[in-house]
Amino acid sequence: MILFLSSSIILCLTVPVCFALTSNRKQETYEAIFRCLKRIAVNKNLNFKPTTIVCDFERAFMNAVQIEVNRFISVYS
Repeated sequence: MILFLSSSIILCLTVPVCFALTSNRKQETYEAIFRCLKRIAVNKNLNFKPTTIVCDFERAFMNAVQIEVNRFISVYS
């Protein structure tokens, strides 16, 4: 199982907003997660435009971010 965590900074606090357990580390899986987050944002009349995305060096995740979020990411190891 792989844990995907999304958080947001609210009033100077980092607050988790999404947890997703996946059974693989495939690019398609990460893309599906981002599509789901974008769909939820649209349904709530919100903009899904993260300003910062951080991950370890995982090429599938980085590719999914560039495709679905159209952002470059910082990589921390």
